[in-house]
Amino acid sequence: LAQRGARVTGIDFSASSIAYARDAAAAAGLAIDYRIANYLEDELPGGQDLVIMIYGDYCAMAPEQRARLLRRVGATLAPGGRFVFDVFSPGQMADLSEGFEAGRRFMQGFWAEGDYFGFKRTLLWPDERVSLERYLVLMPDRQLEVLNWMQYYTPDSIAAELAASGFVADATLDFVTGAPWQEGAVPIAIVARPQ
Repeated sequence: LAQRGARVTGIDFSASSIAYARDAAAAAGLAIDYRIANYLEDELPGGQDLVIMIYGDYCAMAPEQRARLLRRVGATLAPGGRFVFDVFSPGQMADLSEGFEAGRRFMQGFWAEGDYFGFKRTLLWPDERVSLERYLVLMPDRQLEVLNWMQYYTPDSIAAELAASGFVADATLDFVTGAPWQEGAVPIAIVARPQ
């Protein structure tokens, strides 16, 4: 977006993610305003023409957090502004199976530098379209537990959730191609606006 001339503000609560993004922007000669912040709690810049949320973050929130986010995004958007985000689809959930995995430096060292042992348990609730990936990471000096809950949406279910918070889904698109969304194991890109 910045390469196309837009003024961009990037928000993440991870200092290391913001540092990485700042370095990448500087290397590309881009002036982007990066802020360490929690978009559910901290002040957000107003008057935005476009708010974008990436990589299924919306799906990882509890229902009350999603409603809060939509209220906050609505207050942040300028008149005519849009909220663009992706949600995971039932086809993606169909590719999952319940199970257990473990290993030394599990996920090729993703969880920590140095030596550690990782465990992952996957649980599914198909009727609710919810999954849980529970990670336990044991390091020599500490342990880490991560619960990765995920909600999966159909175009109708995300449209209903948006409507309950005063939004309209203008488009449901294939996240990869940008074409109108078809059934499959791909995320759904949503273009929404306040009613």
